[in-house]
Amino acid sequence: MLYRDEIKILRALKLAPFFMVAFSIVVIIAIVKNNNLEFEQEVQKIRQDSIAEKKALIQREVERVYDFIDNQKKHTIENIRRELKSRVYEAHAVATAIYQNNQHRPEAETKRLISDALRNIRFNDGRGYFFIYQSQGINVMHPILSELEGQNLWEFKDVKGSYVIQNLSRIAKQNGEGFYDWWWRKPADVENEYEKIGFGKYFAPYDWFIGTGDYVLDYEAELKQQLLSHINNIRFGENGYIFVVDKSGVYLSHIKLEYINQNRIDLIDENGTYVTREIIQAAQTQGKYLSYTGTIQPSTGQIGEKISYIKGFKDWDWAIGAGAYLSEIEEVIAQKKQALDKSNQHKIIQIALLSFIMTAAIFILTLIFSNNLKRRFQTYKDKVEEKTDKLDHLNRNLEHQVVQRTQELELSLAELKNTQQQLIESEKMASLGGLVAGVAHEMNTPIGIGLTGITHLVDITQELKAEYQMQEMTAESFERYIESADELSRIININLNRTAELIKSFKQVSVDQTNEELRDFNVQEYMQEVLLSLKSVTRQAKVNVELDCNELLRLNSYPGSLSQIITNLVMNSVKHGFKDTGPHIIKLAFNEKANELIIDYQDNGVGIAKENHNKIFDPFFTTNRDQGGTGLGLNIIYNIITTKLKGSIRYQAPEKQGVHFIITLPMNRVENKTVA
Repeated sequence: MLYRDEIKILRALKLAPFFMVAFSIVVIIAIVKNNNLEFEQEVQKIRQDSIAEKKALIQREVERVYDFIDNQKKHTIENIRRELKSRVYEAHAVATAIYQNNQHRPEAETKRLISDALRNIRFNDGRGYFFIYQSQGINVMHPILSELEGQNLWEFKDVKGSYVIQNLSRIAKQNGEGFYDWWWRKPADVENEYEKIGFGKYFAPYDWFIGTGDYVLDYEAELKQQLLSHINNIRFGENGYIFVVDKSGVYLSHIKLEYINQNRIDLIDENGTYVTREIIQAAQTQGKYLSYTGTIQPSTGQIGEKISYIKGFKDWDWAIGAGAYLSEIEEVIAQKKQALDKSNQHKIIQIALLSFIMTAAIFILTLIFSNNLKRRFQTYKDKVEEKTDKLDHLNRNLEHQVVQRTQELELSLAELKNTQQQLIESEKMASLGGLVAGVAHEMNTPIGIGLTGITHLVDITQELKAEYQMQEMTAESFERYIESADELSRIININLNRTAELIKSFKQVSVDQTNEELRDFNVQEYMQEVLLSLKSVTRQAKVNVELDCNELLRLNSYPGSLSQIITNLVMNSVKHGFKDTGPHIIKLAFNEKANELIIDYQDNGVGIAKENHNKIFDPFFTTNRDQGGTGLGLNIIYNIITTKLKGSIRYQAPEKQGVHFIITLPMNRVENKTVA
């Protein structure tokens, strides 16, 4: 018979396949939504990449034009000089040819032929002409200012105070040719003087120099027109072009020719943006992007949203820019989106088909699984009923077994406590045994020295007695005896006192370790006695123990337990810590703080591995078992401190090496006594 809950479980198993189908449909919908979200994110990424690509393109084109203009500007003087030198060389060649072909004529006629040949030559859009001077400064020919011909201009100075003719004559005569800069009036402006670069070449037959010059300002104006003509023909992409605006708002270059030389400083787009003013302001930076409504899109002839990159050429106060239309970017996005949309639809169809197959498979597998699970459930139910019967039988006997097991555990606990106490007592006896052996070793030396001294004193006394009886004793032998006897008596006295101190220390420490009596004692004096009892061990291991303790510090506790703690720590350092040649140092400090005794124990030995720090106080834990270690030393110290002395001990990782223990004990240990 099935219970109500079991019937519900079986009914749920029958409905499980339909739940799985519903779950699969939800998963499919989630996958499709996620795919659509990824599609939108991909479209957005395409838009961002397209805009970034267009921005990079227009910036690259503007930078390229900027670099071209800058390069041409930097070579202005060089180009002027190259042009002038070439022209003067041509004039000099003409003069040389006329001179050589007319040597049969009078000199004055030949000079006139040369002057007439060069007078009407013009170049650089009519600005350029030739002049001839005698080396003494007399003007021979000047086609623009003919009134200067025949005049001596040797003392002529320009507005900067330079002697123009003197310097040109000297350069030409001394070097044969050369360049010179001066300031001179223009033919169309005789009131002002402008910077001019000139070149002169010496003509030896008549002691002349032939020269020409050009105004830097005029050359730059011509250069600007050449550059603007070049810039106006630059195209890139379908709608890309370069525009140039000066600081007053005049367009110097534009794809729409009617805008050229037109001041459009007050141009406003449909959003109220003063486009030209924004362009001029952006030119003051190292380079800046602007967004506005463009005046015309070349491919459509319509106004369109535009992103432009502007960079200023400060030497000429030009704003150089290029733009990209957002509609052009949207066309690229639309093409890519169309391709992406086809791919996305294909992917959705694949997902739907795959999902249908998976849903059908899951439905069939779930149906099979639910039927199988139903059979297993019934089998399990039968086994549960069988086990329940057995469990009822076991429960009837459980109480008796629990009582019996509890008694066994209590007995084991009592035995464990007894064993622990025996281990502590054994450790104490072992410590005391080590103390006895150490003291015996320490006493052996002073007693041996004292015995040797007494034997020697008896011998020399017998020798002196024999001399006295034979009446052969001299003052010298008596004095020698007195000196030897005095020295031997002092040696015997020192060693006997040392033996007495050792016996006293041993007596006090051994009594404290065997008779656990609560008493008040001086910590420094007692620690000196404990360390003295360990002297043989520390001396043999070449260990220097540094004791830091106030001589007035007193403690009310169990001195024997404190002695056993310090002894065990020192023995641990000697046995396990000091494995090299040294120096071996143990630092032992006692300080009082807040009515507690703080014991700071450190050594500079090999220390304890980091992974063992939290296990060192565990019973039977040792890394030295193969050499006889029991793993009880620190555990016994821990039990004495926490149980007997009501204190605490913790291990503190040292900064460099060795071990570091901090022990805290109450300054006044109060023994709890039971009143009968």
